Amino acid sequence: MRMSNWMKKIKKQLRSRKRSISLAAFLLLLGVSWSGSGGSAMAEPAYTEPGPVGTQALEEIARDDLARQAVLRRIYVCGEETIALGSLTRRELLEYAARHPAYVPALQPDGTAVFTETVQDLSPDCKLNAFFGIDADGNLSLFSGLPEEKRVIRTFFQLNVEDVLSSLPREAWDQLHSGIPVRDLEEYNSVLSTFSDFAAGA
Repeated sequence: MRMSNWMKKIKKQLRSRKRSISLAAFLLLLGVSWSGSGGSAMAEPAYTEPGPVGTQALEEIARDDLARQAVLRRIYVCGEETIALGSLTRRELLEYAARHPAYVPALQPDGTAVFTETVQDLSPDCKLNAFFGIDADGNLSLFSGLPEEKRVIRTFFQLNVEDVLSSLPREAWDQLHSGIPVRDLEEYNSVLSTFSDFAAGA
């Protein structure tokens, strides 16, 4: 059975029980952050040290007639990637910022200029390697690779296992253990929305 058909089947069962929960409201209650999940692949963010950000960073760039190393950091709903832009002069840095007003500029302590773009999509690596599954503590989690490899990217919420087993086809439970691939943002949101109905305490 194709993933989209499988998800539709589960959603139909949930609607018949009138247990639908707004994903947006649910995530707000849990305080789940959508601000990226890490690393040039799917690890921790590469640039976390404090430094001038936004207008302050541009003002510092404009003051100093320096060539700086520059990088573009793309933060996705799942995943992150970093692209080296090379050594740019003051003028080139300011022109780059002007061409991309949605990018947030920042300066690292070593002087590197980092331009951060937020992308409402999955990173290319996530599209290839991310799987939803259940961890050893019964939490719905996102893994880099299959769940059996235990490389958790993000944990969302604990599942009410008894409720899942009594409400969904056994196939759904088996799929959670073997890994549910997410190849695009629609599938990602669909899996989260479906299993949010089975969060412990929901």
